[in-house]
Amino acid sequence: MPPNCDFIIDDYNLPFTETNKYDLIHERELLGTIADYPAFYQGIFDALVPGGWLDCQTVDVSGYYSQKLGDAILPSDHIAQASLEFAVKAGESAGMEFRIADKIEGWLKDAGFVNISIDLRRVPLGTWPRDKRQKELGAWNVSL
Repeated sequence: MPPNCDFIIDDYNLPFTETNKYDLIHERELLGTIADYPAFYQGIFDALVPGGWLDCQTVDVSGYYSQKLGDAILPSDHIAQASLEFAVKAGESAGMEFRIADKIEGWLKDAGFVNISIDLRRVPLGTWPRDKRQKELGAWNVSL
């Protein structure tokens, strides 16, 4: 690990205590775990140095971006869709949101972020693809 890199484990649902400190903050697949997304992204914005970067990665469980890409949506009776709906409902009963992919850009803008770039990628779930790279990504995606 580079000497100028630190990994910090903290409760991101608590208010951020540091401002203008970090050059880069990375968050990935926190859907269903954040109580107040606008406050979360505002805290990140405030914790970054001016010109700092947020790398934000999430899964689109709403199908919003899949439809924009022209991908087929799973039928409502498909086992994977049923499992996803169960997780979404469980999260909602705990006051947490899972369907956030299409809302993040707005939350980032509201927090003060500029130069927001969205990079959509299809990532397989499982090792079913014939393409070697996609097969490897699918294997990693299952193990997460």
